[in-house]
Amino acid sequence: MIKIQGVSRKASDNGLIYKKRKIDKLSFLYILKKEKLNLKNIYRIFKARGKIKTLNLFDEKYYLTNYSHLVNSNIELLNHYLYHGWKEERSPSRKFDGNYYLKRYPDVRKSKINPLVHYVLYGKEEGRFPNHHAEINSPQNIIKSLENSIFKLNNEINQLKKEIRKYTRVFTIGHINKEKIACDIELFQGLGVTREKRNPQITVSLTSYPDRIYDIHYCLYSLLNQSFKPDKLILWLSKEEFPNLEKNLPSRILELKKHGLEIKWTEKNFGCYDKLIHSLKEYPNEIIVTADDDLFYPEDWLERLYENYDGKNILAHRAHLISFESGSVKPYNQWEKSIENDEISVLNFPTTGGGILYPPTVFYKDVLKDEIFLKLSPCGDDIWFWGMAVLNNRKIKVIKDGFKHLTYINPERELNLNDDGTLFEGNKDGRNDEQLSALLEFYPEIKDKLLREITPKVSVIIPVYNREKYLKQCLDSVINQTLKNIEIICIDDGSTDKSLEILNEYRKKDGRIIIINQKNQGSGLARNSGLKIAKGEYIGFVDSDDWIDLNFYETLFTEAKKQDADLARTLYVYEFQKHSKEEDYLNKIIHKRKSEGELLNVNEHSVVIWNAIYKKEFLQKNNIYFDKLQAVVDVPFTARATYFSKKTIPVVGTYYHYRKDVGNRLTIYNKKRMEEMLKANKITLDFINSVKYENKTDYLVAFKRVIWRYDDLYGSSLKIDNFDKKNQESFFNDIVQGFQSCKYKEDLQKNYYETYFEFLKKDGFNNYLKYQLQKN
Repeated sequence: MIKIQGVSRKASDNGLIYKKRKIDKLSFLYILKKEKLNLKNIYRIFKARGKIKTLNLFDEKYYLTNYSHLVNSNIELLNHYLYHGWKEERSPSRKFDGNYYLKRYPDVRKSKINPLVHYVLYGKEEGRFPNHHAEINSPQNIIKSLENSIFKLNNEINQLKKEIRKYTRVFTIGHINKEKIACDIELFQGLGVTREKRNPQITVSLTSYPDRIYDIHYCLYSLLNQSFKPDKLILWLSKEEFPNLEKNLPSRILELKKHGLEIKWTEKNFGCYDKLIHSLKEYPNEIIVTADDDLFYPEDWLERLYENYDGKNILAHRAHLISFESGSVKPYNQWEKSIENDEISVLNFPTTGGGILYPPTVFYKDVLKDEIFLKLSPCGDDIWFWGMAVLNNRKIKVIKDGFKHLTYINPERELNLNDDGTLFEGNKDGRNDEQLSALLEFYPEIKDKLLREITPKVSVIIPVYNREKYLKQCLDSVINQTLKNIEIICIDDGSTDKSLEILNEYRKKDGRIIIINQKNQGSGLARNSGLKIAKGEYIGFVDSDDWIDLNFYETLFTEAKKQDADLARTLYVYEFQKHSKEEDYLNKIIHKRKSEGELLNVNEHSVVIWNAIYKKEFLQKNNIYFDKLQAVVDVPFTARATYFSKKTIPVVGTYYHYRKDVGNRLTIYNKKRMEEMLKANKITLDFINSVKYENKTDYLVAFKRVIWRYDDLYGSSLKIDNFDKKNQESFFNDIVQGFQSCKYKEDLQKNYYETYFEFLKKDGFNNYLKYQLQKN
């Protein structure tokens, strides 16, 4: 018998027989030595050995059979693997593949822990696999494999469904009965154009190319068979594509010439542009109607177009609605398709297939410049012609109940079931977007005209006068509003600093910004300039040295729209240089009314305009505007707006930030400002006395508000150097007249206001002056 450490070996007829033994003292000492008497590591090794044996992950027979040179080794076989074998890329058993384990889990390799020790102590509990076979046959892998198979199967099923739908659509898409139409063509005897020509003449124009020419006679017949005859029907063909001219054409096309068809040949091949470009050159003063060569048109197709003709606007059976987001045109595939739209607008994008009527001189002067259109929109003729019309200030009208559901001559071609190809196929995958973008970049005026057509939810009006220091913060807060469909009207009121330069810089970044440049007239008339062009459903005002929360207009508009409010008012904060302070009086009222689910009454407001939005229709109906004042234009405006509003709602959840302590803001009192404030008070008081409030209380609250302002302003006037006694006495007389105009004087002679009636007696001015000096 041959002895090696931990194993006995003896010869037999059946080969080698191995007898496992318990670890002996020598092996124990070997472990202590290798672990350098580190008790923690020694404990870990013995714990691992126990788990290895329990799990039967070390096979001495397998190890010795594969590495027979270890027969004479004095090291116990398991110890050999634990300290040497794994580094030599040896495997301890068929159940555990150390090389796989290290490759599969790089973190174990980095840790430099024996892979078998790591597996039994940590890996097994963490769900790691001892060998590749175990991973393949694991429940996770089997489930993943099944999921992949199901995913592939679903893809194949969906692709099959797609193909089935495509072929099924041949029978559902609008198409003609070619055999029947062919018989109709054979029997067709009439003339398809007028004998007596109109003025202006109506020319139906189209083009084709070799792949389509074999079945275009169906389309041509439908155009010759109209209930309302054109003066001319012209088919434009390229000599380049048909070098032998009519010899290259089917006889079925040539036979239609006797019914009025004209075939004209072009030297240059402009592709899809040929349907209109050549007719424009040859017949500039005629009405031109375009058609596509792959469609069959109903008999009233031309009549429907002409009966809507007004001599100015383009008419289309079929159009898409151009959509915007944040001042930019949305991708073509997100536009509303085949619209029914009563509004004549540049946002109606006509599609050539349905048929388009172009009045004479409808296009901008660049329309025939092929070097431009072939560069910008080489296969988007509808984009180019639409853009040229918009530049010429023409709009598009969509025919009501028009030819929107197209009838195809060759549905297989339309669905790409044959090799003919379609222009639509060539323009998909964003090609239309690329061509439109190129056109708008080359002619930025087009985008400006489009933006002016959009009905924004809110028009934000910002008067600007020498606010370069604060203007960018203001504009940033407005252009980044969460409500994207807004227009931003900035009125530069004769600024002498860099304010206009900043406005132009922001205008280049955001197409929603409109700039009005005018001589200095004051913030009120500047806002009136904005009101004149505002198109928003609601109107908002922002001062150019303030800013707003990013959800400001979305919060206000959502609530105003939901409740159909004339006026929606929210919270505001005073912003000082080093701190903020929330407005106390009005904010508390707004919170209270909101929590109670009630409206704001006619007098629950401050005299500021900017913490609110106003329905534009409401302002126009009640002729609410800003007076010609250089200061405090808010006071009469808010008096009118709150009086006429049928529904004023409180809104919370957002803030207007009103900047205080601005160096050159017109909140610093001077004689001119004082005079303007007196005018504003008088205008407001005249308004209050000219209308009929629902009850005495509402009237008196409104009246007292103005009188309080008179009193407050008088105190401020005493601090102005050039506001002399004569001015002060005149001011006092205004207060007297104000009191005397009150409809309910007896109700004022109470509490605080009884003092003022004493001043109306003899020598009242001197007494009032003395009172104010004591108070201040």
